[in-house]
Amino acid sequence: TGTGRNLFFAYHLDLTLHAQALADVLSSPSAASKSIASRADRRFFWNRVMAAPVMDAGGDTFVLPMIVGSIGQLADVPAAAHGKAVSLTLTLLARRSADRAGTRHWRRGTDTSGAAANFVETEQLVTLDGGKVVASYVQVRGSIPLLWSQIPNIKYKPTTRLLASGSPTAAFFDAHFDALLGKYKGVSCVNLVNQKGSEGLLEAAFAAQAKRYASSRSAALTYTAFDFHKELGAKNYERLSVLWGRLQPEFARYGQFVTGTQRNSRQVSS
Repeated sequence: TGTGRNLFFAYHLDLTLHAQALADVLSSPSAASKSIASRADRRFFWNRVMAAPVMDAGGDTFVLPMIVGSIGQLADVPAAAHGKAVSLTLTLLARRSADRAGTRHWRRGTDTSGAAANFVETEQLVTLDGGKVVASYVQVRGSIPLLWSQIPNIKYKPTTRLLASGSPTAAFFDAHFDALLGKYKGVSCVNLVNQKGSEGLLEAAFAAQAKRYASSRSAALTYTAFDFHKELGAKNYERLSVLWGRLQPEFARYGQFVTGTQRNSRQVSS
């Protein structure tokens, strides 16, 4: 149910959880028995502060978690599966994090807890057989998780400024990706910023931190830089095939999460 202001809630479904996370919850009797509000992903639980007094008083069953984002759906999409004609429902659901949200330019980078500005989890759902079979693919986006700013001024593109380097930035960077890997198990970063000028400094810092993290903490983090404006120019979108060529192995490695079949595949991708 939408409120008209990009706020959404559901009476019998936790919109804060992607399909794989929800399946994990339902597979645990103790977790499945909890109310929707008590097991919600707090990152996307936008009314959690308002609901806290009710939940603290034991009224969590009366609380409906609300997400901020967007939900779009196409029904009765014709397709073929195993040589048979089928009808699919395609759903695209974006969940915006309640942590470090803000307007463009004014809110950039990470905070000291590792929360990246304007973080969004986007889930693509493909359902068939009346919802008996559900396939899910997840991507996330967020501001580059370093300490940096881009204060608005009269220029079309304000200057990007790194605010710190070395140990402080490394600690916040690590906190960000430790949390992501805890949630998603594997993360493939795709950085589309310019690789020259002030943005180039930001890209180089991101690449250096990603390389350090992958070598010292977890190889489950990979990094790909693609200068979007240089590669595509004004409208050479066929050049996206270059990026796709680099990312194909990552897509193949993650696969997708499927329920309702005898053989489920497990994935969550970033």
